[in-house]
Amino acid sequence: MTITIATATRQGTGENNADCTATFTSQTGLTATALIDVSGHPPNAPAIAMLLAETAARVGAQHGGRAGLLSAGLLVADPGAAEEPEPSGVGVVVTREPGERAMISWIGDAHAYGWDGTRLHRYTTPHTLAEQMRTLGIPVGDVAHDWITTSLPEATPANVLSVTCHDPLIILASDGTDCIPNEEFAAIVREHADDPQALADAITAAAREDDKGYRDDTTTAVVLVR
Repeated sequence: MTITIATATRQGTGENNADCTATFTSQTGLTATALIDVSGHPPNAPAIAMLLAETAARVGAQHGGRAGLLSAGLLVADPGAAEEPEPSGVGVVVTREPGERAMISWIGDAHAYGWDGTRLHRYTTPHTLAEQMRTLGIPVGDVAHDWITTSLPEATPANVLSVTCHDPLIILASDGTDCIPNEEFAAIVREHADDPQALADAITAAAREDDKGYRDDTTTAVVLVR
């Protein structure tokens, strides 16, 4: 068995693409792919996103995705003494080796999906106020949608969640894909499931502007075991 990884990213209507992906394979054969979405669009967002993604992937390939995200969180846990402190962010990591099940770890509103050849399943639950309200049966207003309740600076072993996944195809996505309807997302996966790069490109390209003309940065990572 082999693992194929493909990524695609597209800057939104704001400045500075704040999304980044990274992949690292340890000497034991465990491969970790990380996707980081930094909050806002400050000038240093691309550099911070790259640093956090590389950290999450390299540590994740040795000690697991949860350790990878905890390590990335430590890098931004202290806002610093500068006038413009380092930004916050969210992330998701998938670790996998050929022939073994995958482990998905996440914090915030980055997503992970699995495709078994017939159905698409989202394995992550966003750490947002809106999701908490849905869980409690409280009507969700538009104002609650983007409120992230847990992000990398607050990462602890208790709030970085992990689930196992046996699907051969796993998709990591930033919240820029939230504007893609579920049916359309599944149709894209069904059409390009055998071509990871085409799938990553198609999902990223499907992101669109909202009714106010804003489109978020959109990034996709596809991990396929053949």
